[in-house]
Amino acid sequence: MSLSCAIETCKCKSRALCHCCNTNLCAVHLKVHVDLINSQIHPLADEINTLDNQLSLLNVDEVIGKCRQKLDKWRHECHATVDRFYEEKCQELQQRCVEKVGEKQK
Repeated sequence: MSLSCAIETCKCKSRALCHCCNTNLCAVHLKVHVDLINSQIHPLADEINTLDNQLSLLNVDEVIGKCRQKLDKWRHECHATVDRFYEEKCQELQQRCVEKVGEKQK
């Protein structure tokens, strides 16, 4: 039993099955279909090659170094914030103790 081409306006019999999309096509429409698929593959291959070139130029040690610098800066700033808060609380404690002792002495 021969199948018809999947293109509705085509009256030809199917000559091949496209394994990519499971579509029965006549010889003419198969060529058009293959050309369309290839036209999508070439830009994708170009993009993959561009990404491959960018990855090959990437210096991982440099990227890690920059990230470490940012992390070290963040850590230093956090420690400074904690130290400031600690000093403020120490001063508050000192002030409250002096006030309480002053009240008791009165």
